[in-house]
Amino acid sequence: VSLLDFNGNMSQVTGETTLLYKEIARNVEKTKKIKIIDFGIGQPDLPTFKRIRDAAKEAL
Repeated sequence: VSLLDFNGNMSQVTGETTLLYKEIARNVEKTKKIKIIDFGIGQPDLPTFKRIRDAAKEAL
């Protein structure tokens, strides 16, 4: 799965998909030394697809 293909919003998915994208985001954070996951009101610790994609593009 390419990080650059992500689109949409985390609010549209739940369960295992959410955990998958959170794990991918954390891996990108570790390898690229960038911050993707932010704590926000209502959706703590959930990156949007767009944030992951944009951060990955920026890190390339």
